[in-house]
Amino acid sequence: MKASETVFQKLLDGKIQYVVPLYQRTYSWEKSQWDQLWDDLLDLYAMGTPRNHFIGSVVTQQLPATPVSVSRYLLIDGQQRMTTLFVLLSEICRHAKANQADWGSLADEIRDTCLTNVYTDSEEEKYKLRPTQRDQRAFVEVVEGSIASEKTMIEQARDHFDGLLKRGDSNKDPFDLRKLHRCIVNHLDMVNITLESDDSPNRIFESLNNTGMPLSVADLIRNYLLMNISDVSQQDQAYREHWLPMEEVFAQGPRNVAGEFFWHYLMRDGDMPRKGDTYQEIQEILRPPSSAKCVEAMENFATFSRYYATLSGFSEAGIDGSLSEQIDRINQWEVAVAYPFLMKAMDNLASGKITLSILIEVMRLIESFVIRRTVCGIPTNMLRHVFGRLSAQVDTNDMVNSSRKFLLNNNWPDDDEFRSRLLGFPIYSNQAQNRRRANLVLWSLERDFGHKETPERTGDVWIEHIMPQELTSEWEVELGSQAQEVHQRLLHTIGNLTLTAYNRELSNKPFDEKKEILAKSHFALNESLTTYGTWDADSIGSRANDLANRALRIWKR
Repeated sequence: MKASETVFQKLLDGKIQYVVPLYQRTYSWEKSQWDQLWDDLLDLYAMGTPRNHFIGSVVTQQLPATPVSVSRYLLIDGQQRMTTLFVLLSEICRHAKANQADWGSLADEIRDTCLTNVYTDSEEEKYKLRPTQRDQRAFVEVVEGSIASEKTMIEQARDHFDGLLKRGDSNKDPFDLRKLHRCIVNHLDMVNITLESDDSPNRIFESLNNTGMPLSVADLIRNYLLMNISDVSQQDQAYREHWLPMEEVFAQGPRNVAGEFFWHYLMRDGDMPRKGDTYQEIQEILRPPSSAKCVEAMENFATFSRYYATLSGFSEAGIDGSLSEQIDRINQWEVAVAYPFLMKAMDNLASGKITLSILIEVMRLIESFVIRRTVCGIPTNMLRHVFGRLSAQVDTNDMVNSSRKFLLNNNWPDDDEFRSRLLGFPIYSNQAQNRRRANLVLWSLERDFGHKETPERTGDVWIEHIMPQELTSEWEVELGSQAQEVHQRLLHTIGNLTLTAYNRELSNKPFDEKKEILAKSHFALNESLTTYGTWDADSIGSRANDLANRALRIWKR
């Protein structure tokens, strides 16, 4: 390893190209980083004689010589800073070209000495920076000054610097573009660390990750896999066919979803690694690493990532509607701890080892298991271990029965306990998650009636509290001498809740008026309300008993 202090221009001299390896993350600097660099640059620009200003380090490693005219280096670290400087120089070049009468050959000078390798016939070697595949088109568009095909972070950086250049200097005067160019190429200092051929880029990455320059778990895994695929063309193919599609899937999901996926992937066969050990566990699986192992791992990751995206609910491409519905039902009860087992089950479905009906039935068992435990107040802190053991012990040849048997042996409440606790369980609350769960329970009960004209589950239907959330004097009379106690105890329970599209009309109306309105609805849940003369604790309890009987059939053991 060799380290030397240098200015930016010296990194660009000659026929040279910095290749951002596939295992690097895409360009991700944002406004705060752009503005920090710009402020440093303006300080230099305002000086009569600019001093040099240190902006960080770059880590490179020369690629093996090939029969070409350009010296190529892997840009192992510093790509965010380097890319930003290229974008800024491209904008200065574009402004100079648009005002050639003022700036003469400045645009050609920047292009020929900073941005491109002039004397090369290879389009691949034309630019002094070659970003990762996902950034290449945007980078070329910026350097060439063409219209953006999509708003990537690189093109957002261009627009940002375009605005700053148009704004002018601290006195609002137009910039001296030659001086601004010189400040960038001659007065921005860097430390250039060049690795020898036998130095390990991966060790450098891991060291940087431990010294205030954090990489995500997914970044580290990507780096490790691609660095251990020795053949460049094989590396490129594995990235395009497996890793890039996986990144595109995860881009649709929440932040850090990729790291969650790799942790859950490790648990698919029943292992229980610590979340913080995910990267180390992946490395351990691949030891000793080889090209074949890494390509196979990437292929497996890509396959299971599609299952994970489907289970997580942010990608439903190509899945059966009944499976999608069942996944949504499970997700209402926040059982991501079952994803490792379910990913493996979905892989069994894809390989033909089980049928779709078997998978859905197993998911129904899991839904029942979780709902019954929730209603019965059983803590959830052991569920990860329960589902981990399920992954290891289920018999693929008899998945439904073996899953049921396992769950029965792991504290799955029986009918008597579930029924007893459900009668007084507050399934509704003002928390959004609990409202969604209550909605799921009520729609499930509604469907159990089996009416041919069951309304659609839409946003125009609301949960209605028959005994209202705010007691009026009429309702206190309706409920009797223990009105406050009954209201507090039974308000959010199953016996007092229903579905309606007349939520606003019902409000706090007396029961006699409410039941007349509810009787007009198409909901089977409301049909029995007309049989009650009053709505008190006994009536709520009676209706709760009827609905609990249905719940036992829906969420059976």
